[in-house]
Amino acid sequence: MTIEQLMTDDGKSPVLFVPSKHYKRIFRLYGGHTMLDFDELYKFNVKIGSPYPNCYKSMMYYMNLLQGDLRDQWEKVRTERVLSDIFNVVQSAVRARVGECVWYE
Repeated sequence: MTIEQLMTDDGKSPVLFVPSKHYKRIFRLYGGHTMLDFDELYKFNVKIGSPYPNCYKSMMYYMNLLQGDLRDQWEKVRTERVLSDIFNVVQSAVRARVGECVWYE
């Protein structure tokens, strides 16, 4: 699924949370991307340590390991806008499955 699809409420699937002040930018820059694109184009999974074959599964692992508190991990990428955005999109997609709305700033 694309990020655009994850951000769109179809009434059936969880919706990726993006704060309103970031919504248009995230939609414009990453709407056509998939999670696998983040790995292929930006090497995101490698940059977060890649304990699993893709960034979505790796992020799930880290969220379970750290009981959902990813602030320290986000601090490591926050100075690079693209990595910070991708980090937030991926962690938000994982959290959407359980109805959590978190965005690191």
